[in-house]
This record gives sequence, structure tokens and C-alpha cells, in this order.
Amino acid sequence: MSFSSELKQELAAIQNEKSCCHTSELTAYVQSIGTLSIKGQGNIQLSFNSENITLARHLLLLLRHRLKLDVKSKITKKNNFGGRYLSQISLSFEDSKWLLLRLKIINLENGKIEFLGIPRRLERRACCTKAYLRAMFLSAGSINNPQNSYRMSFTLNDEAKAIFLQKILKNLGVSSSLAERNGDKLVYISQSAGVAQALKLMGGYRAALALEESIIKGIAKKQAVRAINCDQGNIKKQLAAAQKQANAIRIIDENSGLDSLPPELKELAELRIANLEASMQSLGQMLTKKLSKSSVQLKMNRILKIADELNKNNSLRE
Repeated sequence: MSFSSELKQELAAIQNEKSCCHTSELTAYVQSIGTLSIKGQGNIQLSFNSENITLARHLLLLLRHRLKLDVKSKITKKNNFGGRYLSQISLSFEDSKWLLLRLKIINLENGKIEFLGIPRRLERRACCTKAYLRAMFLSAGSINNPQNSYRMSFTLNDEAKAIFLQKILKNLGVSSSLAERNGDKLVYISQSAGVAQALKLMGGYRAALALEESIIKGIAKKQAVRAINCDQGNIKKQLAAAQKQANAIRIIDENSGLDSLPPELKELAELRIANLEASMQSLGQMLTKKLSKSSVQLKMNRILKIADELNKNNSLRE
């Protein structure tokens, strides 16, 4: 099984408990794999098509058991692309209209259907934004094996949807780029720190751990090549220190968030996560306000102290 498939299995196992998050999740599915068909007498039918059996099963549970909707499903085998299976999930006319109205994708004005576009309410709540991002990855996303490269992408058939997804990612602190491939719009994240952050936001913690382990191994390999004529002991010490600092930063991020840090410490923390191989001197030169090696070390010691205090507080609560 590919790394991307394993991640989707991990994400599909996450159950949203809030109704607002169900709405955000379903909005993402309508945008990415949904098909709207206008029938006679003003009837409208919503269906979902996916080659991902894990996603199809997850979507069926959501529609049938959570929302109690009348759902029909079928699986067909495609003759092309190696005989892949296509899952199709269809709603009745009545339930299609009810769901689209609830998602605020359509409006009924004097019995006529009006399409409203992308609902902006998705930006208001952090829980809904994360649910939307997770569903978008399940239906339209992919990720490379971190042993080869660090890249996450989303393939969408509409530029407005792609731009909106970029905005969602930006609101969550993740930078992305937009490209075109075979007529589709591709939103992609190519920085390891951004990919790791997106994984955590979606709830893919096992995949994030595998990514971080791969980053550490990659750094260690690069350092080994560079250190043929250098002191191996110093390199190991530097890597161990960088790992200790990265662990401390993750503790802060998971407990109180990096935004809780003073601006100068937050900038240093983000640089350390994105540049685990960098020395204190190099980090000092990357800062907006350049600092000496000793000054950077003092600030890093403050970060370590904050993480240590958070650990002590957590131990006391337990």
C-alpha cells in the first residue's frame, strides 16, 4: 500500500462529532467528487464518484447513518487504467435538494434553483476548516512517499475551488502554490515544514511522524556526506541538539501553539523546524533581525525552558 493510501485510511477513521464539521466535510466532497444532474420538473440529483473504496465507505456511513439519507450505491469496473473499480453514490431527488440547501450550495427562489457557489462560512471556525481540508485530501489529494520527496497536492477541476483551497491553507498557516495539469488545477505544498503542518491539521499524526523521521534521516545522510573530513562527534552533537530543539518546539505547538511565543521566539522556532540541519550561526543569519550565534543560543534556551515548563505542568495534571 502506498504512503498516500495509508494516510487516507488514517484520515477516514476520524469521525467528526460536530454537525458543523459534517457540513464542511460534505461541502468538500460536493466540490471535489460531486456531480449535480438537473432532471425533469425541476428535480436535481446529487451523486459522488470515487475510485477510493475507503472514501466511498466513509461517505456512505456519513450519509446513511449520520444524516439518515436515502442513498443508493454501486461499484463498476473500469476497463481502462488496469481495471480499476469506480464507486458511485447517489441521493434521491428529495434528499439531494435537502442536502444542497443545508450546505448552502443552492437556494430556492420562487421554486427555481439558484446555485450559490462556494459557502464562505467554512472560514469561520477552525474545526470546520480542518474538517474541510481533511475531506479535500481524502477526495482530491495525494502525497509522495517522504523517502523520495516532500510534496502534497490536491487536484480540482475548477480554478475558483483551487483558489479557495489555497485561501483555507493560508488561513491555517500553510503556504501553497497553484499549477495546471491536463486541464485541472493543482494546489500543491512542496516545503517539508508545510507538508508536516498540513498533516497535523488534518489529523494524520502517524504520517507526520513518518515524514519527520524521514527528514531527520535525510539530514543525517547529508551531514554524513559533508562530514567526511570533519569531526563526527561534533556533527552528532549538533544533530542531537537540533532534534532536542525540534522536540521542544513540537511540545509548545501541541500544547499552547507557536502563536503563544513572543514574535522573536516564534520566528526562531519556525526557522528551526524548517531548517533542522542549520547551525546556530546560520539560523542567526536567517532571522529578520540578524543575531550572533550566542544570541540565538540564548533565545533557543528560552524555548527549551518554556517546553520544559509545559511538560512539568502536564505531569502535574496527570
